[in-house]
Amino acid sequence: MKRALDKGIVTITVANEKFEDLEAAMEKRFGLKECFIVPKSYDLLAVKQSMGRAGLQLLRRIVSNNLTIGLAWGTSIRELTRYAENSKLPKIDADFIPLDGGPENIDSEYHVNTLCYELSKAFGGRCHYIYAPTITRTSEIRNAIVQDINYEKISALWEKLDIGIVGIGAPVKSSNLIWMGEFGKQAIESLRTTGAVGKICSMLIET
Repeated sequence: MKRALDKGIVTITVANEKFEDLEAAMEKRFGLKECFIVPKSYDLLAVKQSMGRAGLQLLRRIVSNNLTIGLAWGTSIRELTRYAENSKLPKIDADFIPLDGGPENIDSEYHVNTLCYELSKAFGGRCHYIYAPTITRTSEIRNAIVQDINYEKISALWEKLDIGIVGIGAPVKSSNLIWMGEFGKQAIESLRTTGAVGKICSMLIET
C-alpha cells in the first residue's frame, strides 16, 4: 500500500458530507429558512435514508408542545419515521395527522396512518387517522367521504396545521402513484406534456 501511495497508483481522500456553503447559497437564492443537502448516490435507498436522517434532525429541533404536525406518505417519509422509531426524542404534547388519503394497494408500512402512528409514538404525541383512499374511483364515493364525521375531524385539524412533512415527487416511472397502482406508466409520462413537474400529497404541480 505504501509503495502504491508513493507511486500515485492509490490515493486516499476523506469524504466530506457537509455542504454548508451550498446550503447557504440555496437558502439565499430561494428564500428558504433552512436547507439540508444530502450526498448523492446511485443507491436510491441510501439517498432516502440520508434524507430521513436530515429531516428528523430538523424536526426534533423545531417541534414543541401544542403543535399540529401533518404527514404525507411514501418511501422517503418512511425512512424518517424509521429513524424516529430508533431515536431518543423529546416527548411533546402534539397532534400528528395525515395530509393525504391512504393508498389501498401498498404495504401497510408506507400507509399514511401507519407513518402518523409511528412518528406520534416516537414523540409521545396523539395520532389521528384518516379513513379515505388517496384517489376515489367515483365522484359519488368522494362526496360521501367528505360528509363523513372522520373527514370533518381531520379537515378541521388541517386548518390548524403548523408543520407539514411531505415529499415532492416527480412524474416519472418511479412515482408513488405508479407503484401504488393508481396511475400507469403511460399516464404518468403523458403528464409531462401538460406541464406537470411534480406532485405533493398526490396533487400535481404545474409550471
